[in-house]
Formats: sequence, structure tokens, C-alpha cells
Amino acid sequence: MHKELEYLREQGILSTKKVGNLKYYFLNKNYSLYNELKSIVRKTIGLDVIKDKIREKRKQKKLIK
Repeated sequence: MHKELEYLREQGILSTKKVGNLKYYFLNKNYSLYNELKSIVRKTIGLDVIKDKIREKRKQKKLIK
């Protein structure tokens, strides 16, 4: 997997951040298809559903107070 991640970094799709002896990979915000890839990932792992549920709970807490 390391080779694939490094290839994507070299292509400008991913960026890295090193913390101690760990290397974190994330989407490069300057990549031309960043917004499209971000949308695909969100839909695939369901982040939008989770965000909506969190927003709904926050609204409910505000109404109770």
C-alpha cells in the first residue's frame, strides 16, 4: 500500500504530514479534482449522513435549552 500512496502523492493527489514516526496521507486541497474526490469519498463512507445526524442533534439540544 505504501507504494500506491506514494504514487498518489507524487501525482499531486495526496499530501502528507509527518507526526513523530507516523506519516498521514490526505487529499491535496490544491489538486484540480479535490472537490469531486471529496464528494465521492463522503458519499462512499456516508459522512454526509453522519454530519446530518450531528446537526439534527445540535438543533434538538438548542430547542430544549
